[in-house]
Amino acid sequence: MQAILFPTAHNSDYLYGLASHIWMGDGLFPSAHNRRDAYALPAFDINGQWVYPSRYNSYLSPQLPVYVLGDEYLVSTGHGLEEPGLPLFEIRCMCLPQLGD
Repeated sequence: MQAILFPTAHNSDYLYGLASHIWMGDGLFPSAHNRRDAYALPAFDINGQWVYPSRYNSYLSPQLPVYVLGDEYLVSTGHGLEEPGLPLFEIRCMCLPQLGD
């Protein structure tokens, strides 16, 4: 899957209204607007419905999932810095056909 993640009003770590991560394969990579995470390295790993900090994430420990995939949002689990149950990222699909198709 490919998608773009936008921080919600509950998320104070990233700029509201600007794309913070790009979902490619099983990783969330920082976008050009993301000044917090290391460029070109996955900040988070996706395993099923659970989102874990990657080994390149210098802010969070990778042992426990910090987000769970909802229908349109990544929701905090309480294992990160945020309170549990908050929708922190809105997921917007990149469903445009590729030029090579």
